[in-house]
Amino acid sequence: MISDPWFMLLVGFLGGWLVQLFIDRFFLRPRLMRLLGEKAGFVDKDKLTVRVIDQQNLIADLTSGATLERARLEKQIAKLEIELRIAQEKAAKAEQPVQVELPFDDGSREPAKVHVKAAKRDRLSRIKGIGPKYESLLWQAGVRSFEQLSVTSAAEIEAIIQPESWKKLDYDEWIREAGVLGGKSS
Repeated sequence: MISDPWFMLLVGFLGGWLVQLFIDRFFLRPRLMRLLGEKAGFVDKDKLTVRVIDQQNLIADLTSGATLERARLEKQIAKLEIELRIAQEKAAKAEQPVQVELPFDDGSREPAKVHVKAAKRDRLSRIKGIGPKYESLLWQAGVRSFEQLSVTSAAEIEAIIQPESWKKLDYDEWIREAGVLGGKSS
């Protein structure tokens, strides 16, 4: 049976197949997979693990940095809210001067402190026909009190407000009501 040529051919095929399997399995396939993986962007498990750990560390660093920045900004917001509240209280007291700091351009000296008396500001929207929009426009133009509105001409008021052409506003009535509310009788 060992001298049978068919048997020897079968043993040769099986031996060759085993040698080819061994070479393919332990030498060619890992090398081929490594080459194909590099071209396709695949990475070793160890390298991938290191990358994941690096990314996790980066995320942790960014999160802690963002937390610190948020805490710093929240403190700054609280400080600014306090300053705003103080400024609003000062502005509400028309009799007391408001202190304004003017920094110099060159930065070499301390900022100058100037005392400015806060202007009295009436709620012009109490007059019939003046809403928040017109009140804001009048305040921006410098008309902040009933007394100022009562001495302003109708043409000046119309130039300040610039109403739509279809709106018919009675500026003379506004001036009359402002005089009454401001203490003048006209």
